Amino acid sequence: MMSRIKTFLYGLALIALAAVVTSQQPPPAKAQQTGSVYCSQSAFFDGAAGNAKLVDGGTSSIVICGYDVSASAAGTIQLKTGTPGNNCAAPTGNITPNWNLVAGVANFGAGNFVGIGPVPRNTDICVTTATAPTSQIHLYYARQ
Repeated sequence: MMSRIKTFLYGLALIALAAVVTSQQPPPAKAQQTGSVYCSQSAFFDGAAGNAKLVDGGTSSIVICGYDVSASAAGTIQLKTGTPGNNCAAPTGNITPNWNLVAGVANFGAGNFVGIGPVPRNTDICVTTATAPTSQIHLYYARQ
């Protein structure tokens, strides 16, 4: 009788331990998923100083999940909003701060990046750079 009680208690302890271990799993990487949004799209810019359209606004809002930026020389890069149809010739607002880049050093979005946005519907995402000769940004995003 005592061995049955021991077996039962050991089994109960094992189930409790399994419950604790499974509840301690880390959350998914934010660069892949932000809340209920699965970030499966990306855009890439590789160009000289100036303004350029990175993502076409369209009829859905956009959530930015992550980014990777780099430059061939010291300079800056910034994400801004733009009015559809003008190819970001005159950006309308700031999405991010102005990032200072060091030549040959990549700046990556953090692993716990929580996302930027949503950027409103019918709003383009523009990139503004002040780097010569070139800077790059790889942007990960989703449409809602």
